[in-house]
Amino acid sequence: MKALLTYLMITIIGVQGYSQPYFYSKSDTSPIMLLINTPHYLIYRHSYSNYIYKMDYNKVLVDSIHINGGFMFGDVYNNEKIILAGNNNNFNLIYAILDTNLNILTYDSLNLDLLVSNLLLYENRFFILGERFNILSSFISSFSYDGHLIDTLFIGNSYSFAYKLNNNAFNFGYENNSNTNFANLNVITLDTSLNIIQTDTVPKFNRNGNDMYECLFNNKVAIAGNYFDYNSSQKNIAIGIFDKQLDTVYSFDFFNLGDHFPTINGLVTNKNNIFVSCYLNLDYNNTLSSKDTICITNYDSLLNVKWRRFIGGDNNYHAYNIFPAPDGGCIFSMTIHDLLTDTYDGVIVWLDSLGNQVLSIPENANQLKKFLLYPNPGTNELNVLLPENNKNTTLELVNSLGIVCKEEQFTNDKL
Repeated sequence: MKALLTYLMITIIGVQGYSQPYFYSKSDTSPIMLLINTPHYLIYRHSYSNYIYKMDYNKVLVDSIHINGGFMFGDVYNNEKIILAGNNNNFNLIYAILDTNLNILTYDSLNLDLLVSNLLLYENRFFILGERFNILSSFISSFSYDGHLIDTLFIGNSYSFAYKLNNNAFNFGYENNSNTNFANLNVITLDTSLNIIQTDTVPKFNRNGNDMYECLFNNKVAIAGNYFDYNSSQKNIAIGIFDKQLDTVYSFDFFNLGDHFPTINGLVTNKNNIFVSCYLNLDYNNTLSSKDTICITNYDSLLNVKWRRFIGGDNNYHAYNIFPAPDGGCIFSMTIHDLLTDTYDGVIVWLDSLGNQVLSIPENANQLKKFLLYPNPGTNELNVLLPENNKNTTLELVNSLGIVCKEEQFTNDKL
C-alpha cells in the first residue's frame, strides 16, 4: 500500500500561493474575502477599506471594525475569540485576536518575510504556517491566545500542507529539491511544542506550484492539488482520501477538464460531501481580454462526482477560500471583474448540497444558472431539481467525447 501511495502522491500539488492576494494591487485583491463561517454568522473583510464585517445569514450586518492588513485565514476559538492571520503589503506576517463582538484584543506582526498559508487552532495555542518569501524554507509559528509568540521553527523548503492528527500533534508537509520537477515530499509529525516526533518521505513528488489543499474528512484526510503530466504537457487536478498517517489511500480521482487549464483554489469537506473549487483558464495578469471561470465540484465519500457547477465565462471570476455551509453545501466569496467597465464587485455565494444557489450577496449577483450533473456509478437514474425561479431547463446527455447524444427541454410543471 505504501508503494501505491507513493505512485499516487507524485501527482498531487497545488498553487495556493498564486491564488491568494498577497500583492495589494487592484488586479490581485478581492473586494470581499470570506474568512470565517459559523452556524450563525459570517466574518469577511473588504480589501480596499480594510474593514472586517460580521453578518448573519439573513444578510443583516451585525458589526464591523477597521483593522489594517491583508488577513486571509480565520477561525473561532472556543466560541469566544476570533483568530485572524495573513500578510501586510511588506510581506510581514500579521495576526489579530478579536472577541466575537469584533473588539480588537491583540494586533501584532512579525518583521519577517513570511507568506502565510495555513492556520491551526489547538486548546492552549494556535499555529500560523507557510513559507519564507524568496527563501527556500517553511515556517511554523506558535502563539498563545493572549497574542504572545511562543516559538518559531524554520524547516525544509517549500510548504505543502498541514493538518491535525489529534489534540496534541499535527502533520506538516514540505518539499526538498524544489529546483527540479520531481522533489521529495517530507511529512513531519510534530507535537504542539514543535518537537519532531517522526519524519517520513514520499519520493519523486511531481511538483507544480507551491502548496496543496488538505481537509479532515471522516477521521481521514483529503488532499487535493494540481498535477502536471510531463508526457502530454497537460495540467489537471488530482484529489485523494488517505488515512491520517498517509500510509493508506482509500479513494483517488483525476479531475480531468481537458484543455481548460484548471487551477485549484480551495478544498473543503462537509458531512459526506467534498467540495473542490478551481479556476478554468486562469489569467494571472487579469487582463481585460481574459475570461476566467470558477468551477465547483461536489464529490461523495468515494470520490464519485455528484455535480459540477460552472460560474462565469463572460468576465473574470476570482474565488478565494471555500467553507462548509450549515446545510451540508458550501459557501465562498468571489470577485467579478467587469471587462467592459474595468470595475470589481465582491460576492458571497452559498450553494446547497444539490448545487442550488441559496444565498448571494449582493442580490443582483450572477444567477449561476448553468451547471452539469453526473450520475453516480451503479445507477441509471438522474434526479434534476429545478430552482423555482428557473422556469425552463435544457437537459443534455453528453458522451465521453463531448458529443451531445440527446437533448430535452424541461419545465417546472413537467418535473
